[in-house]
Amino acid sequence: MKVEIWSEVTCPWCGLGNYRLERAVERFEHRDEVEVVHHSFPLSSSFPAGRTYSVREALLRQHGVSGSQAEASTRRIEELAAGEGLSPYRVLDNMVGNTDLAHEFLAHASAQGRNHEAWAAIFRTYFGKAEPVFSLGDLLGLSDPSAADAAPCRPRAPPEPLYHLPAIRTIQRRPSMSKVIAIFGAGKGLGASVARRFAREGFSVALVARGKERLDALVGQLKAEGIDAAGFTADLSEPEQVPATVQAIRDRFGRIDVIEYGPISGEQAFSPATRVDAATLRKDSPLLLLTPVEVLRSVLAEWTERGDGAFLMTTGYTAVEPRPYMSGVGPLMAAARNWLYSLNGELSAIGAYAGTLSVAAFIAGSDMGEIAAAAMPDTAGPLMDPDDLADHYWDMYTKRDRIEQLHPEPSVR
Repeated sequence: MKVEIWSEVTCPWCGLGNYRLERAVERFEHRDEVEVVHHSFPLSSSFPAGRTYSVREALLRQHGVSGSQAEASTRRIEELAAGEGLSPYRVLDNMVGNTDLAHEFLAHASAQGRNHEAWAAIFRTYFGKAEPVFSLGDLLGLSDPSAADAAPCRPRAPPEPLYHLPAIRTIQRRPSMSKVIAIFGAGKGLGASVARRFAREGFSVALVARGKERLDALVGQLKAEGIDAAGFTADLSEPEQVPATVQAIRDRFGRIDVIEYGPISGEQAFSPATRVDAATLRKDSPLLLLTPVEVLRSVLAEWTERGDGAFLMTTGYTAVEPRPYMSGVGPLMAAARNWLYSLNGELSAIGAYAGTLSVAAFIAGSDMGEIAAAAMPDTAGPLMDPDDLADHYWDMYTKRDRIEQLHPEPSVR
């Protein structure tokens, strides 16, 4: 007889059900003729990789369950488990997170003939010890206790790893498991650095820019580095192009998890406030204000359903602190920054995030940086390393502990 069971590794009913099934098979007189095979039924892909949440926070975030209701429902499962001899069985005082990597681990272990051992180790570690099973390090710590416990009267041998390091590392970057960052206004400066930074964490990369030739060249460079990247041409000064562009990205990658918006080019320039007119603001407002709004709107339903997402926007420091003779783009970036601050508070309610990186210098490798260095070699100042800025974005995305990052940090505000 073959019994197949589908489970999520952090589902408390699944863990308890697995225990009940094992006990039932043990009592069955023909237990030697029973084969139990576990299969994955992932339910936690909506959680961002690399982050964990308390069970209380997750119940509130995903199901609107809080307070005494969360306490009662989870404690009931713990009491049922204790009543059947399964103790400790920790549900409420535990953490949850993205289990995609855990399911990949289980698939590889099963392929090695270790299906039962791997699932038992996962459930025992997560519910019995309340230890995480989400990262590579967590999974490498799993071992089969039978190797140590088989001969208790003899010196114990080291536990046998359920899966070996070289092979398990390959499961991190499977295309089907990749998250996707879409970089709007991608260029060889900040856009390229953000692409490489997020790709190091397993992200696929969608690059959006107006110039096809330069875009294709950047995509070619990233692919040569082993990055899953694709280019999409669009004129971001025309907000009406956003829906088709976003749909094209979804058609290629299946999802969008992070947006980075920062399409400043040499066509936008500062000007004295006394010379700014309506025509100037009207010309640049689509690119700097209207299009980012439409980009967010195009992914909002997806992020709401998934319970996660991140919108990252690059602005100049004049959006934060206006200065004489540096108007023009400044008021438009300030308006976008105002919108993003409001957006941050609203997205947090669905588990998503919005943050802005305000840069107080020209960026090396960017069009603006090259123009400034050539035109003002003595006054342009040192150019910012785009890799440093990309690191800021990764830190903001993973920690989500601030709305805005200034670079460089001003000494006095």
